[in-house]
Amino acid sequence: MGLTLQQAMDHAEDDLMRSIGLPKLLTITGRYVSDNTSEAREAARGMLAHIKRAHAGSSIQDDWETFVRKELPSTQALAVAKVQC
Repeated sequence: MGLTLQQAMDHAEDDLMRSIGLPKLLTITGRYVSDNTSEAREAARGMLAHIKRAHAGSSIQDDWETFVRKELPSTQALAVAKVQC
């Protein structure tokens, strides 16, 4: 599912992603960051890049790191932070 979602988001505009809801997309993606399969992890990395770009152009007041910490459980937030390094 992660790869399919990432492929769909490759063609989505930032406005569409914001209308779906960046917190919702981040929550879904966060589940795949530390998945057992390399395909899921790679798809999650691609999704995070899209979500981060959409976040930068959004009206969300929090910076990226704060947004991630607020929206994800601590273990997932830490995994996402490692991907972004």
